[in-house]
Amino acid sequence: MRTTRIFLADDHELVRTSLGAVIHERAEFEIVGEAGCAEGAVERAPASRPDLLVMDVDMPGLCCFDAVRRIRAALPELRSIFLSSACHDLHIEQALSVKAHGFVLKSDSLAVFFDALMSAAAGEHFYSRRVRTRFASGAVSGHGTLIPAVGSTRRESLTVRELQVLLYIARGLAKKEVAKLMQLSVKTVEHHSSSIMRKLDIHDRVELARYAIREGLVEA
Repeated sequence: MRTTRIFLADDHELVRTSLGAVIHERAEFEIVGEAGCAEGAVERAPASRPDLLVMDVDMPGLCCFDAVRRIRAALPELRSIFLSSACHDLHIEQALSVKAHGFVLKSDSLAVFFDALMSAAAGEHFYSRRVRTRFASGAVSGHGTLIPAVGSTRRESLTVRELQVLLYIARGLAKKEVAKLMQLSVKTVEHHSSSIMRKLDIHDRVELARYAIREGLVEA
């Protein structure tokens, strides 16, 4: 039986230690590396040559979805599973955009978590029950569509890049910080920011932050 090599990224050491311990007990899985932030995962994961990346959605600094894009540039066959404390459509949309093999909630059981690991190891997709309810009818294949949330029409007009910028702005990052993390010019970030505000009909960062809270992008 082939062992699935796993890289684990979560900013809570207790979570990494706990998950690492239970994964270690399973002969079919091996932890080959870990990181406490998305930047660390980008730096260390390629050298570890994992088959599967397990990454927390809500970490400071570099957005986890941007991190997966960068890691997969070096490891095209890498599969990814996202862990989240909440079921927010925007996060699910971003997971789909990076072709994630799974999305699991931290409130799920260990049995569900291992079902996700085994599915991803087999090249299949796995989503928590609450996440599956957000998909339109039909099999969830990793390329499914979400049932529109109430009031989400304007948000759906945003491009993938604009959604990425919105995630950073919602976390209170300045445009220079966003530019550095996304490896873009400040002028480009300003362009995306203006486009976001125009499409959402929101005209200042305070209102944008309130919108982000309503959408569940950040905590109140």
